[in-house]
Order: sequence, then structure tokens, then C-alpha cells
Amino acid sequence: MLLFLLLLCALMLPCCAQEPAAQPVEPPSTEADEKVIRKAAKDAVADIEAETELEEHLLSRFECELGKVVVTGDHATLEAHVSNVDLPGALKEAFDEVSMDAETIDSVGELYREGTDEELTDAFVDILFQHLDDCADLVETDVTLRFTKRDNEWRLDEGSAEEFATAAYAGLEK
Repeated sequence: MLLFLLLLCALMLPCCAQEPAAQPVEPPSTEADEKVIRKAAKDAVADIEAETELEEHLLSRFECELGKVVVTGDHATLEAHVSNVDLPGALKEAFDEVSMDAETIDSVGELYREGTDEELTDAFVDILFQHLDDCADLVETDVTLRFTKRDNEWRLDEGSAEEFATAAYAGLEK
């Protein structure tokens, strides 16, 4: 009898080995997941508020267009197109004005000689704000927001949040 069982196992083993292993099946992208992700992104963009005077000037022309959502299992991406004022360009123009414009050099020089450090800083910041407000060039950035579903809730990955903030604040966060 033992010989019979061993022979039966030997015959069955190759049959079992030839069966394909079950492939994990990823759940298909659902409209419900896509809607949840898009709503979360819209809410996050709507919640961006200027908390400082600098942010008021930076965010005055901020725009964000949300694109395609792709859900694959517990991971998803959302394409976003962000445009905002050119902060590096405005900074360069402000520095150029302070160092090359005779009238500005005189007024800043007077503050340097007779004013306080705070007054000198405020004067430069006012010049920067004017250049931000007058900025004709917008910086356009495409950002891929990555989400992970944990505990049945979609969460934006930290790296994506940082990339988005960098784009939203025109490079200020770097």
C-alpha cells in the first residue's frame, strides 16, 4: 500500500507542477476611486491660502489644472499643470534695480546710511513685490501627484506634496 501511495504521489507531482501559479489580480481602476482622488486634489488646491504678504504676491496669479487620474490597485497618479509668477526672474529684476537704477540706488543708499536694517529690508521687499506684481512671464510646471491607498483611504505621497508646493510657490520651497 505504501508503494502505491508513493507511486501515486510521483505521478501527481508533475501534474501539480505544470499548473500555472495564480497571478495576483489588481482590481480595475474604478470611477469612484478616481472621483475621490480628483476631489481631494481640488480641495487641496482650493485650500491654498496666502498666509504672508509674500505669499499674497506669489499666489495672486497661481493656477492649477488637474488632468488624468490613473488608478492601479492601491496606487494612483494625477497629472497637474501649475502656472505661477516667475519668482527667480522677479528676484533678479529686483536685484538689478537695486544695483543699477540710479534713483533706487540713492534711496536704498540713504536707508543704508541713515535707516534701520528693517527699513532697508522693507524697501527691498517692496521692490520685489512690485516686480512680482508686474511679472509678465509665468512659470509652467507639470507635476505628477502620487497617491497610495491605506486603510481604504487615498493619501498623497509626501514627495508629491513637496513637488507640488515647489511648483505652487514658484520655486520658493526649494
